[in-house]
Amino acid sequence: MRKFMQLIGSLTLGLALLFAAAPPVSADSVTWGWGDNHRLCRTDPSCVRAGGVVRLWQAIAVTALVLPYDFIDGEFGVGTENATKSMFSGRTVVEPWMWQHIEAGITYVSGDCPGSTEYYRWTVRTQYGYDQTLQLRMACTGIWSFFNPRTQAWAGTGH
Repeated sequence: MRKFMQLIGSLTLGLALLFAAAPPVSADSVTWGWGDNHRLCRTDPSCVRAGGVVRLWQAIAVTALVLPYDFIDGEFGVGTENATKSMFSGRTVVEPWMWQHIEAGITYVSGDCPGSTEYYRWTVRTQYGYDQTLQLRMACTGIWSFFNPRTQAWAGTGH
């Protein structure tokens, strides 16, 4: 009976740890090609409205539009909607084709899978006539992250 109780206790603890653990950073992250990324918007409940993928979009806007770093807050609000309008001719919802447009401008920098992370950059010519660059990296699992200029640290793209 004692061994049975120990087994039940171990199973209970294991299940508790399994369900109490935080979801992995890669949950719904940007992976491999960007054409299947989520729609982002401010009001439609079918869109992603917060999280790392929104921060990535905001970092793209900061890079393209020379916005202040504190613009990157992870919430798709009026400011992000207006930045999207500026970048994509009045459109307010980030659609998969827009992600593909951004992805087309990404260039490889270094690293080689398997075995190491691959580093990339996205460079855009600003309205002021100079280039700005957003640093990106892709793990060998295909999960993308970006260097968040607000926090000066690598950030995930999950939501």
